[in-house]
Amino acid sequence: MKKLTILVLLAVFAVSAFAQQRQAAAPAGQLILIPAIAMGLILGIYEFLLLSRDVQIGGHKFTHGITAILICIAGSVFSFNVPLVFALVPQLKTIPLLGTEIGVRVLLGIILAAKVHGASQALKGAGLNVPGAGETWFHSILIGGLVAGGPFLFPFAKPLLPKFLQG
Repeated sequence: MKKLTILVLLAVFAVSAFAQQRQAAAPAGQLILIPAIAMGLILGIYEFLLLSRDVQIGGHKFTHGITAILICIAGSVFSFNVPLVFALVPQLKTIPLLGTEIGVRVLLGIILAAKVHGASQALKGAGLNVPGAGETWFHSILIGGLVAGGPFLFPFAKPLLPKFLQG
């Protein structure tokens, strides 16, 4: 767990440095929808593939997979539009730690990781304690981090996408 914490902190610092360079080029008052949905779909399908390995109960795999795709899309839309939220509500910038784009995205990643992990543990809470009934924390944190960092990952995925999804 200690190594994972160090890895997450290093990733946050790397993303933070990249974000500071990118911040000047980011449009502050525009709603970004198509790239956000595209990135959400990519990450949602990736989550579904991870889920296929971790969860071995067919019905739960399908419903959790569809929910994960929708949550990844919603999280990506929010993550891509954090500058718009700050432009619409400038008072948010006065909140310590969360008053930055990175702070909001880190909080979003934590919330998404907890949501994904909680949904995958629903079978165990329902008394169906079977092997392969839930995702590992590593996968949950990975998905939360990827969705939160989606705006920084999109330039790498953009050349691989069809023209109508490039935004």
